Amino acid sequence: MDANDIDSALHDIGIMVEFQIRSTQNLLGAGEGKPFQIPAEDANLLVFATLDVARRVKALQEDICRDE
Repeated sequence: MDANDIDSALHDIGIMVEFQIRSTQNLLGAGEGKPFQIPAEDANLLVFATLDVARRVKALQEDICRDE
């Protein structure tokens, strides 16, 4: 697997993380257009995990670009 393959995979993961961020935002509270809600403690953990994955993917992409 070369750097382009890895970069492409990270790009795909980044798109999935963006979807996860939007989904997480929809779960953070009930209201108009938000029929589902999760407990605050679970929401905080989900937000942390989602943003941590996004940060790690971005860091890996930056490392690959720097190495090229």
